[in-house]
Amino acid sequence: MGTVGPDGLVHIVIEHYTRNPNGEPVAGALVRFVDQVSGLSYERGSDGGGYSNIAGPVSGHPYTWSVFADGYKMFVGYFTPTDEDASLDCNLTFKTAGGATTKRRGVVRIIDRVWTDDDGPFRPLGATLFWSVWGWQNDQMRLRQTLEWLSARGVHFIRILGDVDWSGWGMQMDSSLPNWERDVGQLIDCVYDEFNMRTEFTLWGGSPRDPINCASRVLNILPGREHKILALEMGNECFQNGPDDATLKHMLQILGRSGMPRAASSPGPDIMTAPEWIENWLQYGADKGTIHPDRTRGEHGERCVRQMHDFGGMHCGANVNEPIGPRSSVDEEVQPTKLAMMRAMSIFYGCGAYVLHNGNGVSGQPDPTHNRGGDLWTVPGIDEIHLAVWGVDAVLPVGVETWPKSTQHGGWAYDGFADYGQPLAADAIWSDGIVPWGCDRCYGGVSGGRFVTMVSDIVDYVVLRASHACDCVAYDCGTGKETRATLEAGGLWQLDQHVAGTDLIINGTFR
Repeated sequence: MGTVGPDGLVHIVIEHYTRNPNGEPVAGALVRFVDQVSGLSYERGSDGGGYSNIAGPVSGHPYTWSVFADGYKMFVGYFTPTDEDASLDCNLTFKTAGGATTKRRGVVRIIDRVWTDDDGPFRPLGATLFWSVWGWQNDQMRLRQTLEWLSARGVHFIRILGDVDWSGWGMQMDSSLPNWERDVGQLIDCVYDEFNMRTEFTLWGGSPRDPINCASRVLNILPGREHKILALEMGNECFQNGPDDATLKHMLQILGRSGMPRAASSPGPDIMTAPEWIENWLQYGADKGTIHPDRTRGEHGERCVRQMHDFGGMHCGANVNEPIGPRSSVDEEVQPTKLAMMRAMSIFYGCGAYVLHNGNGVSGQPDPTHNRGGDLWTVPGIDEIHLAVWGVDAVLPVGVETWPKSTQHGGWAYDGFADYGQPLAADAIWSDGIVPWGCDRCYGGVSGGRFVTMVSDIVDYVVLRASHACDCVAYDCGTGKETRATLEAGGLWQLDQHVAGTDLIINGTFR
C-alpha cells in the first residue's frame, strides 16, 4: 500500500504493463509520467514481459501518462496518484504509414495572398517547436515522438529556431558549430520525409553569435530541400532579440537567392502600425510578413480574434506565427472556439499560414512559471483544441483570402447602423455598450453569387438580416455543429449562443 510521507509526497509503486492489440507484451516501450504542475517527469522502459514500474515518492498532482514504442501509435492518458499502489495497462495500436497530414509537393509560393504549391492552394497550419534543432542534437527520440503527435493532428509545418542562446535552460542552438548545417538539414529531411510536414525556419532567436554567418550557412542547407521548407524568417522578434535593421537587410539579401518565401521579422508591440511595418520590408527583399498579435483577450477572448481584420489591406501574404494560445506568455487562450475563429479570421483576411502557438513547444522544458509541462500534450483539452483549429480550413471557400470584404458599424436594432454591403447584418454589437446581446463583430466577404459572413463572439443571441434572398449554413467553430436557413430579402435569422462567446462561419449563396 502507498503512504503519504512527511514531505507531502505519495510513496507508491506504479506497475505498468504495455501490450499490443493482440494482448502480447511490448518490450522496449518508453513509459513517461509528467507532473502537470511541476513538470517533473519519470521515465521507464518496458522489459521483455512489457513490464515497468515507478517506485518512490510522487506528488498528488495530475500526471500526463504517455507510452511510445517503435511500430505503434503514441498513447496519451492521464493519471492522478492516490495513497494506493497502482497497476496500469496500456494497449497500443499499430502505426500506419505517415500521419493524418498528407505530404504536399513542390516549392511553396504565395500568389495574391493565397499560399500554394504543386498540389494547389492550401492554408498551412503550423505548430511552435522552437527547440527542434537542440532536440535533434540531444534527444531525437523525444523529438520524433512530438513530430508524430503533431502529424497525427493534421499539422502542415513546424516553426523552429536556428540559433538562440538559452543558457537559462541549459540549451544552445549554435549556428557556428561545425556540424550545424548537417544537423539542421537532417532535421528538415526527417520532418518532411518521415512525418509529412514542412519547416518554417526562423534563423535568429538572439545570441552573441554572427547572424550573417547563420544566414550564409542556411543558404548552404537549402539546395534540394526547397520543397521541404514552408518559409524563412530572418529573426524572431528582432525589436527585442536583434539583429538590427541593417543586418536584417543583409540576411534578406543573402537568402533572396533561395527563391523561398521570406520575411524579415515580426513588428513591434504596436499592432496598429504592424501592417505598414511589414510592407516596408518588401523593398528590402522580403515577400511576406510574420504577425505576432497582441495577447490582450478582451472580455471573452474576442479582442484577439478581431485583430486579424487589421491585416486585411496588406499587399503580401503572411504567417500568423505567435498568436495567443495554450500556455502562451502574457496571457493564454484554451477555448477551442476562440482559437479556431482566430485561424479562420486569419485566413479570411489573407494571412493564410497560422501557427497554433502552444507555449510548451518553445523550449520543450518544464517551466512552472508559465504553467508549461514540456510536452505539447500535457495541456488539458489539447486534442479538442487541435480538432477545432484544424476543422475551420475546410469551411472557408478556396480563394476567400482575396474576396472584397465589408464590416458593419453598429447594429441595425439601434441608431447609427450602416451595413457597408453586408450580406447578413447583425442586429446588435454588444461591445458597443448599447444593448447586452448580439455579437462582438460581423464581417462579410462576397464573390459573385457566394458570400461568407464571420460572426464573432455571440452573447445570448444575435439576429441576422439578409440583404438578398439566400441559402445559408452556419458552422460553429467550437462544436462543429451546422445550422441551415433559407432567407428572403430582409428576412431575419436568430442564432443563439451555444457556448460562451459562440463564433460562427456562415457560407451562403444568393438566390
